[in-house]
Amino acid sequence: MFNIKFPIGIIFLLIITVIINIFSAVTIEYYGLSYEIFRTYEIQCGNIYEVINTQDITDFTQEKRVNWKSCQQKAYVVLITSIISLVFLATVLIYLVYLYRNKPKQEDMGDILSILKRMNKK
Repeated sequence: MFNIKFPIGIIFLLIITVIINIFSAVTIEYYGLSYEIFRTYEIQCGNIYEVINTQDITDFTQEKRVNWKSCQQKAYVVLITSIISLVFLATVLIYLVYLYRNKPKQEDMGDILSILKRMNKK
């Protein structure tokens, strides 16, 4: 039987990572390719809360206004996948904690070892 505390710790770390991902900034990357140059363009949209709740985009720069639908779609995708990941990880964590609390107690092996020692001496 494997040590069940290790997967519980890993799941806690994954849950923390998913929560940090929810509060991170939404960025969109575009790759530009020409005959001689390869460039990466990155657009910082802001955090998920700002992107989802913004109705009037006239205050933003032209670069953000052009790509606003992409920013919102990326924010929704990050939010939905994070929620699904949290639900899955919480379910696995609850199941592992249930297994940990209800694992069978190990019996004392002293009497069996003494019997084996007596048998080996003969």
